[in-house]
Amino acid sequence: MLILIFLFLIFTPVHAGAGNTVAIAINADSIYAQTSPKPSAPAVLVEKAKKDLSVRANIPIAAIQLRASERQTWPNGCLGLAQPDEICTQAMVPGWRLVLTHQDKTWVYRTNQSGRVLRLEPTVD
Repeated sequence: MLILIFLFLIFTPVHAGAGNTVAIAINADSIYAQTSPKPSAPAVLVEKAKKDLSVRANIPIAAIQLRASERQTWPNGCLGLAQPDEICTQAMVPGWRLVLTHQDKTWVYRTNQSGRVLRLEPTVD
């Protein structure tokens, strides 16, 4: 029984909040934990969002910064941002939420994994 508990503890990932996963390693002398960083969005998706924002806001691409990116699962093919009278696929869609900034302004983009679907969240002024 102790062996089963020991194996369960060794091979069970532990989540450390903020999207980080902790891996527990055991050797003969000690037990220690190693935290893996949150994955960041693929560069191609970030560049696509920056290009779109550059055109929309007339800002040079080089002046736009990626402040945050996180994996998301959107509720439908419109990434939860359907327009009136738009038909969206009704399936969960994995993707990314990208937070872009320029000076004191912030924009949030939603994308599917491939970047084929890219949507800008409405801003509240």
